[in-house]
Parts: sequence; structure tokens; C-alpha cells
Amino acid sequence: MKFRAFFLLAAPFLASASAQAADVDEHLALKSYTAFKCHVYAAQSLQTEESQRLFRLGFKSGKDFLEILEDGIFASEVVNDTVPGVVMEMVNQGLTNEEFVLGRIYENTRREAFDDVIKKSAAGFELPPNQWRRDDQSKGARAMSLYKEANCALLK
Repeated sequence: MKFRAFFLLAAPFLASASAQAADVDEHLALKSYTAFKCHVYAAQSLQTEESQRLFRLGFKSGKDFLEILEDGIFASEVVNDTVPGVVMEMVNQGLTNEEFVLGRIYENTRREAFDDVIKKSAAGFELPPNQWRRDDQSKGARAMSLYKEANCALLK
């Protein structure tokens, strides 16, 4: 009887902890995507150590996500709601090598981040080619701004 009463009282906390753990897992793909973008911003603003840290974080989070996805733990609607499109595009191609999939995700994310730095205005609009940032100083300043806007330092 005491065990049953304890279980009834503890059940909401256990369910909450389980939901929080699942929530963390669901966001691994977003964490990987964001870390890869932040890696580019840090590299372009000459933060070498931070850039390396963010790349490792993106790789580990992406690898963890792909392992969990392979195990079939996520419901498809959860994946569709929380996973960036570029990640799902690579996953849906049916590729089985995790490192290859992560490389493709990184490649696309890196291209997006470079475009953010070089080809987009501060408001996020596409710039005409004659206004693209070409010098290291303006690219570095824009990358630092994007790094701060994305709160990249908070990624752990």
C-alpha cells in the first residue's frame, strides 16, 4: 500500500522527467544545426577555439540525434516539428553512414551561414551581388553580430 501511494505521488514527477529527457533528445538536431552555423560565425570572426568547440558540439549532437532517430524513438510529427528542414532532407535520402550524413548536413548549414555573413543584409534580406561583403573586416563584423544574435556562446 505504501509503495502504491508513493508511486501515485511520484508518477507526475517521473512522467515530467521522462518528457523532459525526450524533449532534450528531440532538440539534438536543432542543436547540431545551430552549433554548425555558430561554428562558421565564430570562424569568420576569428574566434578559433570557439569555432572548434562549436564544430565538435554540432558533430556530437548530430551523431547522437541520428543514433536515436535510427532506433525509431521519435514520432514522425515530433521530428517534423523540431528538426530543421536541411537535416531531414539529408536523413530522408536514406543514407546510412552517420558521418556522411553529418558531413552533408554540415556542408549545407555552412553554406547557409556563409550566405548569412556575405550575401544578406542585417535585416536578413538578400543583397545584390555588388553589395556582398568581400573584405575580411566587414565579414568578421557581420559574423560577430550573427554570433551574438544567435547566442552562440550559450550552446553547451
